[in-house]
Amino acid sequence: MGIVEMNISASLIIAFTMLLRDTALKKLPNIMFCTLWILAIIRLLIPWSITCEVSIFNLYYFFKDDMFYRSDIFSTMQPISVETMIIQEETGIVISGTELIHIIWIIGIIVSALWCIYSYLGNFITIRNSITLEEDSFPVQWMKAQKNFKKVPIKLSWGLDMPVSVGLFFPIILLPYDYDIENEDTIKHWLCHEYMHIKYHHVLWQIIVQVVICINWFNPLIYMMRKYIARDIEVFCDNRAIEFFQPENKKKYALSIIAAADKVQQADKSGKKKKRGLFLYNGFSQNALKERVELLSKWKKVSALTMVTSVLIVTSVTSVFATTSNAVVDERQNDMISQENMSVGLIEENVDFKNEIISGTDTVVLTENDVQIQTPDERAARYLVVRNYKYVQYGYLPKKLDASLEQDGYIYKGTLDLDDYVYESATDKYTGYYSGKLYR
Repeated sequence: MGIVEMNISASLIIAFTMLLRDTALKKLPNIMFCTLWILAIIRLLIPWSITCEVSIFNLYYFFKDDMFYRSDIFSTMQPISVETMIIQEETGIVISGTELIHIIWIIGIIVSALWCIYSYLGNFITIRNSITLEEDSFPVQWMKAQKNFKKVPIKLSWGLDMPVSVGLFFPIILLPYDYDIENEDTIKHWLCHEYMHIKYHHVLWQIIVQVVICINWFNPLIYMMRKYIARDIEVFCDNRAIEFFQPENKKKYALSIIAAADKVQQADKSGKKKKRGLFLYNGFSQNALKERVELLSKWKKVSALTMVTSVLIVTSVTSVFATTSNAVVDERQNDMISQENMSVGLIEENVDFKNEIISGTDTVVLTENDVQIQTPDERAARYLVVRNYKYVQYGYLPKKLDASLEQDGYIYKGTLDLDDYVYESATDKYTGYYSGKLYR
């Protein structure tokens, strides 16, 4: 599966998840949405090709094979393999349209990666300028008192207007320098929320999402996915914190969220919003404040029925959007399958199909990728060798192809003869393999 197919598949998952989230957020568990985001990320990173009868990509091949190509108009059209070429006369360099797209894509990856590296350097500056809290301070003492919590350094930073957790291998919690020392409940809620970010390695997920964005920078849906993932991560930590403090304390916890959001909003209104100077961090922020408070008010343990429904939804999304067509896995695999099935014996076994090989001749335009690398003798004789040129038709195959190719300012022409073919009865598709020479 190529980068385009991977993005189409992931985009369908993202669009479906956003739609489902906007319509059923309060009815379905947060963990289900997190699982769907992980599925989209995996689809964008791993080019697996698993076929499925219910894959949405089967629709493409249904319309392509069973409707368009079976009509008289499309069955008489001849495939023309022509690449748009960009010629730079001064240098003599010839770049195909596909190569140009690859170059632009790689440049985008490099620019995105450099921007991430530059932004991440701000973390070191912010951490270096922070102040470690004293051992006898309430935040440090409270964290030590939690037996199930690992030791995490707590620091104060002038550059923050909200608590955050940052760091992958050596995580720390940063509190605003002017945090409210007297409000112990709020501080406990802040620390617990940030510890949940650290416990579940959310910084790692932030990094993975950023890698996905760097690779697929051209897909606008991925930037929307990042926004929704950030919101669901916050809801996830809210739920874990509520479980820690017991459900009866969810009202106090909600007030802590509002207090953190008010602090940020007041800084915005006064024009004194602090520059965080951080990249790839998780914070007890005002991100989707109203949504988080509403979800907290309706928080309850996930029922068995809801969990079963969630599993069915994830399984269905995987089957429909994350798999490939059962008709065609991808072009490269089809090429290998066709090569394996290429044999004289195959033609002899399917004698009935020989009637569909007509004596007519079709016309095709080749590219440089269709010809073999020339030897000195071939250059001297001014001809090109073509072997196993794949030509697909529906309902019949010609015995010969009139082929032409433009190379180095010369026009090569010749006739290709049918060597072998493969027939697919399900689609009535013939794949012929032709060989021959082109002369100038």
